[in-house]
Amino acid sequence: MGIRPSHQAVLTGTSGRACPLDPQPYKLEIADNKLTVTNDYGVMFSMTVPANGEIDQIYKRPPMAGDHYINGPGKRVEYRMLGNVKSGKLEIWYLGCVYKLNVYG
Repeated sequence: MGIRPSHQAVLTGTSGRACPLDPQPYKLEIADNKLTVTNDYGVMFSMTVPANGEIDQIYKRPPMAGDHYINGPGKRVEYRMLGNVKSGKLEIWYLGCVYKLNVYG
């Protein structure tokens, strides 16, 4: 399926019951081999996608309910998105939690 040119995505399934669920949908847009990921908090990151479509990007965003405050309350939390943009198979990693992105639209 892949991401072209714009899709919505929601997090589905986590790697454990202690993992907080993020209710915010993500918007994934690709134009001229540049992927931009946003949600209700704003732009999470923007990056050039290599020819094979594989990405591994660390980004920060405001904390959500249930986040573990490693850097203290109110500090931005570090996440990692990885997978293949061409196939649309993407995951978000946060501490010991792995979330699958369900791409649609």
